[in-house]
Amino acid sequence: INFECYSQQFKDSHVNGDLLFQLDEDNLNKDTGMVNGIHRKKFLTELTQLKICSDYSSCDPSGLNNFLQKLDKSYSQYTYKMLLNGINLENISSLNKDFLEQCGVINSFHKERIWGMIKDLKSMKDEVLRKSRSNLNKFDVFISYRRSNGSNLASLLKIYLEQRGFSVYLDVESLQTGQFTKNLLDTIKETKNFVLVLSSNALDRCVDDKKCNDWVHRAQVAVRNNISKRWTLLKMMYLKITLS
Repeated sequence: INFECYSQQFKDSHVNGDLLFQLDEDNLNKDTGMVNGIHRKKFLTELTQLKICSDYSSCDPSGLNNFLQKLDKSYSQYTYKMLLNGINLENISSLNKDFLEQCGVINSFHKERIWGMIKDLKSMKDEVLRKSRSNLNKFDVFISYRRSNGSNLASLLKIYLEQRGFSVYLDVESLQTGQFTKNLLDTIKETKNFVLVLSSNALDRCVDDKKCNDWVHRAQVAVRNNISKRWTLLKMMYLKITLS
């Protein structure tokens, strides 16, 4: 590329392949003696082409370069600097837009296109995670009960159903304090059947519970609300049991 006159300066500065890909205009001017601005622009243009044509497979196991090339082959010019900054295909979705400039993406058009790809990738990962969590949290039966005198029966019922191949969720057993309302509603949405164990006086606390502070009451309200809105296939089964 007709830059032989600078070869000695590059040797003196110990510029190897790794450093070559990190050079910018300031380095060329101050460290290699390339004071001619036109020479620097030409050199950087040739360097960009070298970055685009390079094979990154030895240092890019995640396939970041292939990801960038989906936009256009020219986007490979950013691969090496992204890798140097610790970016790979696994963590690129966690980047913020400003960090792209630190990776050498100065061109505003390129930045917007890469950012758009990152957002799409993040949306895809979030959807996969959401579906995965949804599948993990789906139960055949949701059992609600009064802890004071219904826990033993609820536990036995859970074992009985699980032995017959049903997945069972005990509301109070699995939920953490402070997250009850949200987790309860989310779980009921995904559960096919709702079972309320009516042990002796199980509903007494629900009578004057206008603020719905009682957990058994909350579960019933959540079920009724879901049925009235869209979860019309949700079944309520009441087991009236008197414990002696």
